[in-house]
Amino acid sequence: MKKLPILIGIGLFVATIANGQITYRSYNSAGVVVGDTKSAYQVLTSHGIQYKNWYAGIGTGIDDYRNRTVPVIVSLVRQVLPQNNMFVNLNAGTQYIWGKGERNELWNAIDSKAFPGFFGELGIGYRLQAGNPGQGIMFGTYYSYKSFREKFTMPGICSNPPCENTTEYIDSKFSRWAFKLGFIF
Repeated sequence: MKKLPILIGIGLFVATIANGQITYRSYNSAGVVVGDTKSAYQVLTSHGIQYKNWYAGIGTGIDDYRNRTVPVIVSLVRQVLPQNNMFVNLNAGTQYIWGKGERNELWNAIDSKAFPGFFGELGIGYRLQAGNPGQGIMFGTYYSYKSFREKFTMPGICSNPPCENTTEYIDSKFSRWAFKLGFIF
C-alpha cells in the first residue's frame, strides 16, 4: 500500500513524457567573467528536462576567475516571453578548487587544503531560434558570485629552531558579472 503513491507518480511522469510535454534540453555557454580583478573565462553546461516554460537540469563547468574552480550546479530556467525567446536563469551549487601547487608557492606554504564553496548566478538571456523548436543560440548577462575557503600550513618563524608551523585560513568571495554566448539543444 505504501508503494501505491510512488507507482501513481511514476505512471503520471511516463504519461507526460509520452504526450511530448517533457523534453530533454541542454544549455551550453562560454563567456567572460568581469569583476574587481582581471577578467577570466567561464564554461558551463547543464542537461535536464523542459516542461512547458520551465527547465530544470544539473551541470558542471570551469570558472577561471581568480582561482580555477569546477562548479557543480542545479540550473533553473523560466522562459518569460510568449515566443519563449527571453529567459531568466538561476544556476546555484557548490564548487571545487582545481589544483593547489601554484597557490602553495604564492603563500610559501608547506601544504594546503581547499574546501568546497558556493557558486551562484542569476541572469537574463535571449535565444535566437535555430533548428528545431526550443533550440537556438543564446546570449545573456548574469550577476555571478563564488566563494570558497582555503587552509594553508606555513613554516613557522622563530629564533630558536625547530619552529612550529602556522596555519592560516583564507576566505575568498567574488562578486562579478558574466557575459555569455552559447547554444541550446
